[in-house]
Amino acid sequence: MNKRKNKKTDPLLIGILIGVFVVALTFDLLKWTFNIPGIAWVATAGILGLIYFARTYLNERKRARIIEYRRQYLQKHGDLEQLKQMSPSEFEQYISDLFVQMGYNAFVTEPNGMPCEDLIVSFDDFFATVVCRNGESITVTPEEIKKCESSLEKSNASIAFFITTGDFEEQIHSQSVKLINGQDLMKLINEVTAETKGGQLYQPLKLLHIQ
Repeated sequence: MNKRKNKKTDPLLIGILIGVFVVALTFDLLKWTFNIPGIAWVATAGILGLIYFARTYLNERKRARIIEYRRQYLQKHGDLEQLKQMSPSEFEQYISDLFVQMGYNAFVTEPNGMPCEDLIVSFDDFFATVVCRNGESITVTPEEIKKCESSLEKSNASIAFFITTGDFEEQIHSQSVKLINGQDLMKLINEVTAETKGGQLYQPLKLLHIQ
């Protein structure tokens, strides 16, 4: 008994048929488009513009609500004694949220053995590392700052921030590490939460000039 041979469809023929269909569909679409009255074009443009502005407005409202919610959280937990009682990870997350509120990109890093990289923050081409120390009776020594300075040499960071709820020994001075003690931190929190009230923007690089 003879077996029937399966006839394979020619791929070239399929391609030609699809091409003819696409060309015919495009031609009909163009013909229909050019027959639309001018008033319909104006109405369509108006609707699209309205959708665009409505979406922009809603996104802006959402952004403002997020900023305001984060501002209230920072303000509520921005008491020095309360910050001292936080776990190290909670304090790092709080400081990360504070940087985000200031307009930075910020995230808590995974433990990597680096002495000055609890956080990474950036803004445009500005890039910095942050070390966070909280707790009772903290006094940061020059040796800790020198470790941060050495860490900066191994990274592409513009500067490092050393933020603590305690204080620094009086003889500490650094050109590459910005020192923020407990009192400075309270001033910063108060300024940021005041200036971002109602979803307003904060100027990130102002942080470099806060004494």
